Amino acid sequence: MKYLLGTVLLLALTAVGCVTEHQQIIKTPAKQPAPPAPPPVSASQVNGENAHAVSQALWDEMDRQSQNELLDNAKTSPAKK
Repeated sequence: MKYLLGTVLLLALTAVGCVTEHQQIIKTPAKQPAPPAPPPVSASQVNGENAHAVSQALWDEMDRQSQNELLDNAKTSPAKK
């Protein structure tokens, strides 16, 4: 009777996963961070004729980026009362 009860208990524990084979844990390699984006303008693209236009384009890009950051911060921060 004890043998039968022990067998039933062992089968029940095995069925719920308490007694299983050891599984090999497979570690996935850590994801590498994305490389930084290339600069919008390289030094070879700037000359005396287009220096002002390139400067203005970079200034506009920095303004857009700062406005997007402000909007993102405003969306995530709680509203003040």
